[in-house]
Amino acid sequence: KMGVSGYIFPSCAPLPAPPLFSDPVKIYAKRRPKHFYRKKESYVLQCLRNFDIMDKKEEKKDHSRRSIYGGSTVEKIADATGDWRVKKVKGRFWFVDPEGYPFYCMGLCSVRYGKSYGGRQRVQDMFGTLDHWGKKTNGLVSGLGVNCVGPWSAHDVLNKSDERLPYMMMIPFAARFGKELNITKWGGGHVNFDGDVLPIFYPDFPGFAEKLAQYMVSECKSRDDRYCIGYFSDNELPFKQSALNKYIRLEDQNPGKIEALRWMSERGYTPDQATEEKVQIEFLGHVARTYFRICQRALKKAAPGKLYVGCRFHGQAKRHRVLFEAAGEFCDVISINWYDTWDPREKREWMHMWAEASKRPFIITEFYAKGEDTKMPNRQGAGWIVQTQRDRGLFFQNFVLALMEQPKCVGFHWFKYMDDDPDIKKQKQYGSNKGILDYNFNEYVDMIEEFKKITLNGYRLVGFLDASEQRRRCSMDHAQRSLL
Repeated sequence: KMGVSGYIFPSCAPLPAPPLFSDPVKIYAKRRPKHFYRKKESYVLQCLRNFDIMDKKEEKKDHSRRSIYGGSTVEKIADATGDWRVKKVKGRFWFVDPEGYPFYCMGLCSVRYGKSYGGRQRVQDMFGTLDHWGKKTNGLVSGLGVNCVGPWSAHDVLNKSDERLPYMMMIPFAARFGKELNITKWGGGHVNFDGDVLPIFYPDFPGFAEKLAQYMVSECKSRDDRYCIGYFSDNELPFKQSALNKYIRLEDQNPGKIEALRWMSERGYTPDQATEEKVQIEFLGHVARTYFRICQRALKKAAPGKLYVGCRFHGQAKRHRVLFEAAGEFCDVISINWYDTWDPREKREWMHMWAEASKRPFIITEFYAKGEDTKMPNRQGAGWIVQTQRDRGLFFQNFVLALMEQPKCVGFHWFKYMDDDPDIKKQKQYGSNKGILDYNFNEYVDMIEEFKKITLNGYRLVGFLDASEQRRRCSMDHAQRSLL
């Protein structure tokens, strides 16, 4: 349901069965270790009617139909310009690779080795050198059908390999600026700011953003690298309806408070109206537009041929229309980290709003499930908990198939490549099973088996779902005309 200010409230309506699927399988899942398991209906690949999974010979042949960037070479949809773009073709949004082929992003976040001494030692014991690890890792993930490496990855090592993958990078504009001001601390998966507000109204922030973008793009040599798709700006920022109240509570000389009071005065609002929903939402849009405008200007100046893929909305931000309207003015693609939903079909109204409000395609940049069979604490991170590794793979199938049904979704990033490192004290106590590999580089075979059924069949699945939806609509139109 849509609130008066564009905030979408959760729906309690039962989830209708997707028309292309048979009866769902049941998976036991829970949100936290101390919670009880509950059955979750899941529409996995085996439930998809009339779709045949390729055998290994067909997989090899199909893999050869991918461009050097991982796009589908069945048909070009644009000219070869050497740059990444987004384009809508027959109702479906795509990334377009530098050769002009459609690219559906099937990515993996945080492709890196452990940061601890033990983690580095395991790399040396298993691979000898970092370069050898990079070569083997690119081969592994590419062989699984993955065609993109997400942020927090060892790009400097992975990009040395001949068998490279396209990648997206992170430039943490607000987080790094906040660190310079000494007003940040590490939170649960993201940076927390003093006062829970962004320091974007400081006069120095635009100049800082331009210098940071220039430095990171130059340091990573990504400006002219055709494998670089684009950049995220920060991760999981505090875009909250209460932002206006929080800015007003800052110290009198803080630029954020000065801007909030100026903004209210200019519009004829008094400080007493800072609790009114309409005023709060309007100011939240002002915060978002200011942030995205500054970041876009810095990114496009440093790397004009790359895409701006948003700031990875999360939490309540996913429900605020005004944020997606603001992001759509400046971003090429909208990114969302999505953890609080088992099946995206439960929140179709969210996905519709994201695309309709922004007039841009979207990508889901974090989601995962943790397996209880690893005996890891699984207390860290927002992902669901399931019983087995196969259940993790089935969760992945259910989630991704729901995304593929959405023509305005251009892909996903699974979080992440490797489990939390137990040699880091906090992760030993709280760490979680998030990876497709454990921390000793052993593959989770049962999980991967279900995972690659989607990624290796990715383009065929998108085409199948699109064709099936088109047939369904034609059938409905024919039925309606016959009643006239």
